[in-house]
Order: sequence, then structure tokens, then C-alpha cells
Amino acid sequence: MTEWVETPLGGLCKFQAGDAFPKEKQGIAAGEYPFIKVSDMNLPGNERFIQRSNNWIQKADASKYRLHPSGSVVFAKIGEALRANRRRVLVRETIIDNNMMSAVPTGDINPSFLLYVLEGIDFNNISRGSALPYLAAGDLNKLIVTIPGKEVQQAIAETLSLLDQKIELNRRMNETLEGMAQAIFRDWFVDFGPVRRKIALQSSAGGKAAGEADWQAIMGGLTPDPARAAQLAALFPAAFGDDGLPVGWKMETIGNLTSELRRGISPKYTVNEGVIVLNQKCVRDGKVNFSLARKHDINARSITGRELKFGDIVVNSTGVGTLGRVAQIWHVDKITIADSHLTVIRADQSKIGLYYLGINLRLLQPEIESMGEGSTGQTELSRKALGEMKIVTPNQPLWKAFDNLVTPLWARAAAADEENRTLAETRDYLLPRLMSGAVRVVPKGEAT
Repeated sequence: MTEWVETPLGGLCKFQAGDAFPKEKQGIAAGEYPFIKVSDMNLPGNERFIQRSNNWIQKADASKYRLHPSGSVVFAKIGEALRANRRRVLVRETIIDNNMMSAVPTGDINPSFLLYVLEGIDFNNISRGSALPYLAAGDLNKLIVTIPGKEVQQAIAETLSLLDQKIELNRRMNETLEGMAQAIFRDWFVDFGPVRRKIALQSSAGGKAAGEADWQAIMGGLTPDPARAAQLAALFPAAFGDDGLPVGWKMETIGNLTSELRRGISPKYTVNEGVIVLNQKCVRDGKVNFSLARKHDINARSITGRELKFGDIVVNSTGVGTLGRVAQIWHVDKITIADSHLTVIRADQSKIGLYYLGINLRLLQPEIESMGEGSTGQTELSRKALGEMKIVTPNQPLWKAFDNLVTPLWARAAAADEENRTLAETRDYLLPRLMSGAVRVVPKGEAT
């Protein structure tokens, strides 16, 4: 059986600070090296590995900065971001800004194992400062950690990495599924693709009725089934009205399409038994992250009529930077409410489809983000403004057809989200036990 030994963290890696990021160099979308900031850790695709960056540096300027090698673990070293305890792994040589720090593997440590060593440390317990917490490299270097031999390090890293890889695979699959649904929505209801193709085909045929090949062309090759293509194509008009919309379609206010449009309640938080209460931190990238929710004491304030339902849409409604973020709820297995900084929108399904409204508002997020009112620091998104916002509304058979078409995609994405929650819980359960030796893994080739 392998021995676990105590060693200072500084003997396993080298902590390196980032560089100041000149304003004139920010905002460049392409280059030789990514220059990441703390906010880049939140970009879609960067949940585990830094795959994307909002800023890039040209090769000619790279010598002015410190390059952090592939395999380094990076994290926030100062401020509120430090409290989030997020770690990310670099997949290429990268420059980091001076609000971040990297841990570069050195010595006799498996690089993947180092990530899990660092994830087992709560930075809140070793940070300095109170109002503005920060990490000191000297403190990190002195931390004593217990590690096994390299064979066990590798076995532990492989066990945890398998879970991480499955989570990442599900996340990418969901990106694809959501992208497919949004692409169909854009073609049908933003670019009016089927209407335009129908008009063009009928015009080129001298007004003759469309044939089998035409139906599939009108639907842009969406389905290889001619009968299905004909059914869908028949739902689209073959002309535009004076208002520029396909004939029979109209602009409708969100307020007239919804059965609920209101703010959540001011919660009474509890660390004991309570119902889940979502806040603005839970809403990001079109998703609801339930792990960031808190609990509300229902004995202190009633929640009657405030329970969220499957398909409800939540919109961040307070503050610059977060206001306007939109997400739709695909998972409610426990009583859940929204706090007063979120606006809850519920589709009236006699007037509009769940998926139609959800995807529509997600695509309109940039416009919603610009609707904040009030002075800096007190910006609010009013329920009235949101209710008066108008969206394109096709006839009922068409929005129902769209909802039916994307339902399997959304159901698969919701199932993958649920699987990821289970995988993440398993990983979080195993991480401290594997890293302490309480749960033992057997290296390949070693007898059990």
C-alpha cells in the first residue's frame, strides 16, 4: 500500500502572479496568446479548461508579459471572486491579469492531481484582509498537504477526471442541442426563411403549387420526410403584409402572452429546512444554477402562489452587469421560488408555447440588458417595461409545431443537466475522501 506523506504545497508547484493589462491592449479578439481575466472563467466552455478568452495578445507584444504554461491551474487571488473558490486549467500558454494567480506543477506531482489538491483547499480560510480578501503566495507555499505516491495520484486523478469529462461532454452536447433549436427559431421567426423560400419558389414556378421537392426546399432540408416537410411548409404563409411580417403574424406584447409577470419575494434566509430560493447569481448563460441558490424560511414569510413551475422564465432585474440575463427552468423537483431581484415570466400556453417564448427571450437578452432604468448602482428592469416589450407572434398552429419539434431536443438537454447534477454531487462527495485517503483507489496493476 502506498504511503501518504505530508509536504508543503510550495514543494509541489510554483505560484505565479499575473500582469497588469493595459487598457489599450484590451478588446483584441484574436492573437497568438489569450490574456484572461477573472471574468473569463465564467465564459461558456471555460467551466473546467480555459478554452476561450475575450482578449488576445499578438506575438510581438508577448515578451512584455509572463506566459503561464499549459497544465497550470489558475484562480482569482483577490476580491469577491476569490470567495467563489473556482479553479481552471490552462490548455495552452496563456497570460493572466494581476487579479489572478497560477500554480505551475513542479517536482514529483501529477499535474491533474494538483488540480484536485487545490480544489480541496478553501481559499476563504487562508485569505488575508476582510473587506478586500486576497491570497499571498507565501501563505500558499507554506500550506501542508498530504499526498500519495505518483501511481495513486494518477489513479485518483483518472477517477475524478472521468467524472469531469462526462460532465464536460454533456455540457457540449447541450450547447449543440440548444444551438440547433435556436438555429431553427432564427430561420423560421427572425429571418422568415420558409416564407421567403416559399415566395421565391412560387415566383419561379409561375405561381404553380409546390411539389414534393419544393416542400423540402421550403423547410431548408430540415426533415428528409416529404410528408412531414409538406405539413410544416403548409403552416407558413406565402406573402408579407404591409407591416413587413408574414401575413397573419403580428407583434404582441409579452404582457399579453403571459399568465405571470412579476418579481419574486424578499426572502427570509435560513440555513435550516426551507424552500429553494433563486437569486441573480443562479442565472447565467441561459442556465439556472441551483447550486448557488439559498433557502427561504416559509414560517417567516408565506410563499403561497409563488412556487416556480417547469418552463418559467427568470430574468435578472437589478444592477449593472447582471441585469437582463435570461434563463428558462427545466428542472423543478423541489419547491422553488425566486427572490425580489428576479422577474418571473410564465407563458400563457393558450397564447404562446413554452419553448417559443423561452428561446425568443433568450435571443432578445441583449435588448433586455439595455432596458435598465435608474442611476448607476441602482439600475432596475421594470416589470412594466418588460411587459410592454413586443415580440413576433406567428399563428397558433405554427408556434405549436415549433414547440413540438424542439421538445425532444430540450428533453434530452434537461436529462443531461440532471445527469450532470448527479455526477457533480458524486464528484464532490468523492473528492475530499479520495484526497484524504478515506476512500482508496487501486492503481492499475496493483493487487486489490
